Amino acid sequence: NRRPSSGRASVTLSAGGRSAIISGEVGEFDFDGIYSIEAELPASHPVFALLISGQPLSYAAPGWRRPKLAASGQKASTERFLAACR
Repeated sequence: NRRPSSGRASVTLSAGGRSAIISGEVGEFDFDGIYSIEAELPASHPVFALLISGQPLSYAAPGWRRPKLAASGQKASTERFLAACR
């Protein structure tokens, strides 16, 4: 995907029938045509509840979708990450 001209983008993550949206600035540089969203999220952001759920995660952004990513190790890794952020 090309960098949006607005310099901002969002992605929707879904798992277990719930969704969370991450929005933020898009860096000036991409990696092989793929941009990244730069955002700070509070520990209370709904995306962390999705990751801790252990359910397969899907994500979508304008023009693309990636369904049912493996959840192996996702819950424990997210819990360790959140604990380190405190």
